[in-house]
Amino acid sequence: MKSKPSLTSCNVKGPSAEPPDRTVYLHFREYRSDVSWPIADYEEKGFFTAAQKDELKSRFDLAPELVSNLSLYVGNTLDIDSVTNLTSVSRNKAVKTAVADLRRAARHARKDPRTRKNLEEVLLECDPMFAETPDDVALLAAAHTLARAPDCTLTELLESADAVLARPGSAAILNPADSREIHDGRRYNIVCSCCYIWMDAGRPLTYTTRPDLPSHQRRQGPLFDLIRAVMAKILRNGRHPSDETIRKDIELSRKAIKRDQELIDGP
Repeated sequence: MKSKPSLTSCNVKGPSAEPPDRTVYLHFREYRSDVSWPIADYEEKGFFTAAQKDELKSRFDLAPELVSNLSLYVGNTLDIDSVTNLTSVSRNKAVKTAVADLRRAARHARKDPRTRKNLEEVLLECDPMFAETPDDVALLAAAHTLARAPDCTLTELLESADAVLARPGSAAILNPADSREIHDGRRYNIVCSCCYIWMDAGRPLTYTTRPDLPSHQRRQGPLFDLIRAVMAKILRNGRHPSDETIRKDIELSRKAIKRDQELIDGP
């Protein structure tokens, strides 16, 4: 389910027959995720309990400060205010989607009043992210008020939808521009945090592969064991990422760590 997105950056593309497109990068919480993360306000206190820290410290021979840092990294990743799933949203695509969905919902409501609930839902899904003027923002806000009002008539609701449609750009439905861009940022951050801690302990980011074993047991080594142990503490009753997914995140983490080190060392 999408959370209300927060704008982080934008850029403007070249001119075209329609208004110049803009791309904004928004955070979609748990958007199409296969994993149910325990999102909460961890208040910079970390995720693990004292007993869990002791277990990780003993099992993997890690210094107490490294385990505390890992707990803090995991807690920050799972914090309710963390922004981890940044995905591009196209202005023109978002506006076109809103226009198409709103027209369809209004047409159906006119034919069959029993479908007005869908019209209300589409209006409430519309966002003023790309509105050009304060009047456009106010127009959509008024439509939202009507869609929530229990005594609003269908005629009033349709008139409000028509008014929004008459002001292109006043409403947008914010979906990722390309669903292939979507990835689980929380999972990657957790794996990357394990990799950083492992390196801080003076150990290499390596693992072994056993093709003779079942697919969920082929990746072996203490680094994989640490990541599995951390995931087990986070997702005690849920679905865990596959070993192949973790392997890919380790490779991405290795590249990110190398890139960060090059930036620190300089040319």
